[in-house]
Amino acid sequence: MLACASGPVADWLGPSPDDTRACGAPSSSGRVDGALALRVVVGDDVPASDAAALTRGLRRYFAAYGLDVGLAAPPVWIDDRPLLAGEAGASYADGVAQAAALYGPLREVVAEVATPRRDDEVVLVVVSDLLAPGSAAAQVLTEVRGLGFAPGPESAEVLGFEEFSPVALVAWSEVGRFPEGGRAAMVAHEVGHALGLAHVADADNLMAVRAFRCVPYLDSSQTAQLRRVLSLEGP
Repeated sequence: MLACASGPVADWLGPSPDDTRACGAPSSSGRVDGALALRVVVGDDVPASDAAALTRGLRRYFAAYGLDVGLAAPPVWIDDRPLLAGEAGASYADGVAQAAALYGPLREVVAEVATPRRDDEVVLVVVSDLLAPGSAAAQVLTEVRGLGFAPGPESAEVLGFEEFSPVALVAWSEVGRFPEGGRAAMVAHEVGHALGLAHVADADNLMAVRAFRCVPYLDSSQTAQLRRVLSLEGP
């Protein structure tokens, strides 16, 4: 059951200003027309108003495709810490040990907030930073704005398990530097990954690898995939 957008919930799902021009309008054949339940988890150092702005922007973005984003439950708070870490310069016996060190905090949080698996909702985690400064992970990655994981074997390579609810994670320190429309697109991009969408070459598409120059779009094949994942009727 989705929470109604009234009372305190309205702060998390109400209108959001549109300050970025669109790359292109959604086509009538590229609609999802359904509902998405969002379970929001926030690091306790992230201001509630900032996290709420992200969920409002996400709702606004997907509304253009007929996808109604609602809260599956009131937002909850967790200990705010970087989720990609590992001791810099450390040596590991094998790739399994290295992955456990680099992704350990990430695995713990996903196990805490996204298990047992529920395919009827997406978990959105907002923390201050995903990348621990000076860590082994930081030696490999210069910045991490967000991550998205769909249940299955591919995600198990990072998380160490494959049964969990679709989960998107964003770093407020990175995403918060962008205008409202850009933030919404970045969060929607990670939610897209959580729902199984892959990267594409088109720079104006939501699932482009590079930063967006305008509010990106979803094409009809992507909205069809979302309908399938969300078990919605449609062509």
